[in-house]
Amino acid sequence: MNLFKTNHIFFLLHLAHIIALESIAWFTIFYFGNGWIPTLITAFVLATSQAQAGWLQHDYGHLSVYRKSTWNHIAHKFIIGHLKGASANWWNHRHFQHHAKPNIFHKDPDVNMLHTFVLGEWQPIEYGKKKLKYLPYNHQHEYFFLIGPPLLIPVYFQYQIIMTMIVRKDWVDLAWAISYYTRYFVTYIPFYGVLGALLFLNFIRFLESHWFVWVTQMNHIVMEIDQEPYRDWFSSQLSATCNVEQSFFNDWFSGHLNFQIEHQGLHMPSTHMAPQWAHRGSHTSSLVLAVDRVSEGPSQPLPGRWEEARAAPTSGVLTLCPPHVFLSLFPTMPRHNLHKVAPLVKSLCAKHGIEYQEKPLLRALLDIIR
Repeated sequence: MNLFKTNHIFFLLHLAHIIALESIAWFTIFYFGNGWIPTLITAFVLATSQAQAGWLQHDYGHLSVYRKSTWNHIAHKFIIGHLKGASANWWNHRHFQHHAKPNIFHKDPDVNMLHTFVLGEWQPIEYGKKKLKYLPYNHQHEYFFLIGPPLLIPVYFQYQIIMTMIVRKDWVDLAWAISYYTRYFVTYIPFYGVLGALLFLNFIRFLESHWFVWVTQMNHIVMEIDQEPYRDWFSSQLSATCNVEQSFFNDWFSGHLNFQIEHQGLHMPSTHMAPQWAHRGSHTSSLVLAVDRVSEGPSQPLPGRWEEARAAPTSGVLTLCPPHVFLSLFPTMPRHNLHKVAPLVKSLCAKHGIEYQEKPLLRALLDIIR
C-alpha cells in the first residue's frame, strides 16, 4: 500500500499555495491601496496563509516528508521560522509531549489552561475540593469566545515562543524568526508605517488564532481529559481522540488533522492482534506498523523477545514483531495517506470492541463549547 511513501508533489503544491497567498496579499495592498476593505481582505488572505503554513510545518516536524531526518528538520525550521516567525524547538518540545500523553493533566501541555478553564470531569471536582476559583468557571463556555481563540497565538504563544528562544539561547531558531519579522516589516511598513504594520500583524494573528484553536481542539478537548488512567496505550489514545469526516475542504481546512486517530499514534493492546512491524530504514530508527500486513488469521502468541516475520512481499522490508512494545508511529505517515489507513484502523477497533469516533465538521466544532 506504500503508506509511508511521500508524494512530494503534494507538499510542493501546498508550499506553492502558501507563497501564492502571500503574493496575493501584497498585490492587493499594492494595487488597491491601504483602505479598510483591501486591508481586511489582505488580513484574511494572510491569516489563511499562516494557518496553512502551520499545518505544513506540522508535517516536517513529524519527519513525515523526506527520507532523511536532517532534511525534514531543515525544512521545518524554514517553514515555522521564516514563514511563521516561530521556533521549531519550542514546537517540538510541546508537541511531542502532547503525542506521548494526550489529554493527561500535568503531562500534555495542550490541556494546561493556566487556571483559565477547567476541563474534563476530574479537574472541576479537584478545583471544588481545593476551593480554587480564579475565574467564574460556570461561565467558561461564554468567556471562551473572549479569551480562548482570540488570544492564544497573538498573546500567549507569541510571548512563550520569544521567551523560550531567549532563555534557552536558541539562536538558530531566533535567527529564523527574525528573518520572518524582517520580511514582514519590509513588506508592510511602506503601506502602514511601523505602528500600523505592528497592529496589522497582530490582527492577522488574531484571525489565525481562531482558526488554530477551533481545529486543534475539535479532536481532543471534547474527549476524556483526566489523570493518567491505568489502561493500555491503544485505549488511552482512542479515549482522548476523535476524527472528523473526510472531504476535500475538511482535509484542507484542518491540515488533515481530521484524521487525528490515525495520526496520533496507535498501540496494539494485546498480542491477540498479531500485527507485523516494518523497519523504515533511514526514515526513523523506530518500528512502524505495516498496516498492509495485518494478520487476518487466527491469533497466536508471539514467542521470545523478538519474533522475526517474513519480508513483506510488496515492500521487501524485514518485519519484526515486538511482543511487549507495541507502538506504531503513524505520526510519521505522510498525511495524504492517512485516509488509506483509516478503514484498517476502524476495522481493528470494531474487532476488539474499541470505540472509534468520527463526526461531521460542524458537530465537532460545536462540541467544543457544549
